[in-house]
Amino acid sequence: MLDTTETSIRVKIVSMTNTSFTEWLQTELNKREWSQGELARRAGVSRPAISNVLSESRKPNPATCEAIAKALDIPADVVFRIAGLLP
Repeated sequence: MLDTTETSIRVKIVSMTNTSFTEWLQTELNKREWSQGELARRAGVSRPAISNVLSESRKPNPATCEAIAKALDIPADVVFRIAGLLP
């Protein structure tokens, strides 16, 4: 059984089917009032890695998605789905 937070996140995903990973991630940063650097620090990845994802010059890889999920305190499979790495 899913907890309330996870259920809420999954419902939001269903309603965001036309939202790109970049748009979703930028929205998450805005909600938290985090900079790219803050996400990078919390995720333990380089700031250029976050910048590349947000500028869409690179697609997020599984390791980056997992790190972002941990930093945002969101289940990893949710981030993987938004990134298009899982159906």
